[in-house]
Amino acid sequence: MNSLDDWRPGSAFSGVYHPQTGALLAHPSIGSFRFGRDEIPKNTVQRRQGHVYVENRFNDVTGRPKLDLGIEADRPPPTDLVGFTAILRDDGSIGMSWLSRSVSGRNESFPGVETPEHLRGPIMDQIRKATNRRVLPHNE
Repeated sequence: MNSLDDWRPGSAFSGVYHPQTGALLAHPSIGSFRFGRDEIPKNTVQRRQGHVYVENRFNDVTGRPKLDLGIEADRPPPTDLVGFTAILRDDGSIGMSWLSRSVSGRNESFPGVETPEHLRGPIMDQIRKATNRRVLPHNE
């Protein structure tokens, strides 16, 4: 298992959050690959559509139905999850971005493709507790 210390500043992690339970899961995004070693970790996801692949893994580990993500698959059904991206900064803190077309864009409980404001604090709190790092909105 890799620690955050193995990742260089600028590395991004695609994640999903389940507001009803407070559970979240994040995987490193290969599109912003900044791993400090030669090998590419097996749990990486693509930068584009990475949130939906993390959603599928979340569904797998929580016993929820997996999504059909094959080339011929229809658009995935609505979801009750929201997506986020956590980005390692030069100072060791984590910056948060809230755009997720592939997950939040399918959540019918709010309009748009960004995680609603009222869910951002709980997500940042979870990441802060899990990493023991400062967690801030990406633009701060």
